[in-house]
Amino acid sequence: MIEQVVVAVGSTVRVQDGDIIESWQIVDPAEADPEHRRISDVSHLAKALLGHRAGDRVRVDGSRRWWAVTIMDVCAGHE
Repeated sequence: MIEQVVVAVGSTVRVQDGDIIESWQIVDPAEADPEHRRISDVSHLAKALLGHRAGDRVRVDGSRRWWAVTIMDVCAGHE
């Protein structure tokens, strides 16, 4: 049995939000750079993803609304 990778700081995560699929790397706040698909581990999206695995559907609690995304896959470390 292959163990699934759990989302952690340093992971690159591909998520689906409706018809949109995007990849994000979760990093320390000092390394965050949204233009290069690097989000802080304290961002709304990252906080929702941390600790989950591919196939999980998670609720993202934003500052004005919430939405759900599905984790398509997780890559440990830098991609």
